[in-house]
Amino acid sequence: MCMWHIQAGNLLNTNLWKVKKYQPLHNCKVDYKRARNDRLMTSKIIASVIATKVHVDPDYSIKLVMQDIYDKFRINVKYKKAWYGRLIALERRFGNWEAAYNDLPNLLLAIRESNPGSVVDFQPKPTSHDGTYEFHRAFCAFKASIDGFEHCLPVVSVGGTHLYGKFKGHLLVAVAMNANREIFPLAYAVVESENTNSWSWFLEHIMTYVVRPNRHVCIISDRHPGILSAYQSVPQLKTSQVSKRFCLRHIRSNFMTKFRSTELKKLCWQAGSTPMVSEFFQTMAQIRATNENAFTYLNAIPRENWALCFDDGRRYGILTTNISESFNNVLKGCRTLPITALVKATYNKVVQLFADRRRAGQMWRQAGFLYPQNIWKDILERS
Repeated sequence: MCMWHIQAGNLLNTNLWKVKKYQPLHNCKVDYKRARNDRLMTSKIIASVIATKVHVDPDYSIKLVMQDIYDKFRINVKYKKAWYGRLIALERRFGNWEAAYNDLPNLLLAIRESNPGSVVDFQPKPTSHDGTYEFHRAFCAFKASIDGFEHCLPVVSVGGTHLYGKFKGHLLVAVAMNANREIFPLAYAVVESENTNSWSWFLEHIMTYVVRPNRHVCIISDRHPGILSAYQSVPQLKTSQVSKRFCLRHIRSNFMTKFRSTELKKLCWQAGSTPMVSEFFQTMAQIRATNENAFTYLNAIPRENWALCFDDGRRYGILTTNISESFNNVLKGCRTLPITALVKATYNKVVQLFADRRRAGQMWRQAGFLYPQNIWKDILERS
């Protein structure tokens, strides 16, 4: 029999408790490894245990929650209980999910008023049963992004990623590249999912509010059906001033799901990335000799959309959507948060990014350099 015990009592007319008896010695050998769960380890207790880690990393995964609870207490908790525990911890730190949607319009208005020239759009939709409205979509582009894009390469990389909070959704982002070859965030939107309507809505906002009229621009994306449909439905995207190009990495990834071959993987990238037409045709001939169906698959995709040598310089050598996915990684810690916390975190990250870039640029100019740092390195290497 285990001798461990503790006895405490409330002190009269106070909120204090006094430990009266305590025997710290354990001699039991309870095997929690066999336990599938423990009723005393509730989601609220889990939330308290992981509070600090959730504060530091809101993307703290459910698997890590389960592992940390086991490491600390030797208790196996189910995935659902760990999920609710993290949800409670997030809500305690960042606010209530339902209330956040009610607060969002005022937050977006405050962002616009404190950043004149910024564009925000909140789109609710009526519910089907009682005539009330619920959140549908939100868009945000900062004035600094809109003005700064005029001095970036005329290339917009777009992409989407899942949100993992209490309510599902998607985060759509548009990113450019500045003269120093660094990511330059343009705009983002929170939408219900990646579909034709949401992508059309987002890309129309990009063309209306971010891209200046009559400016030639190239949009690089994956081949998500919603994006391809948007290219056909949004009037601004159907003009000759807008070039549509596909991410070569996604082309290769989709190619590899059908043709699993290390050699074909290498040849696919080689065909898409070479700047020489002769090398493109030589590589395609190698693909054909290796697998006729693989050749047919790639040949069916318009060459100018994926092969650099037929691009006519529109994509400025940018082969992939890595810059938009890099910005998604910058926002990684925001994707589990209530929507107002997500918007605030995104705002703070973008403000900090621009402040750091401004400071670095001023230092570079004060040092007497005429070109951005990475461009200057290229000049030195070529000379």
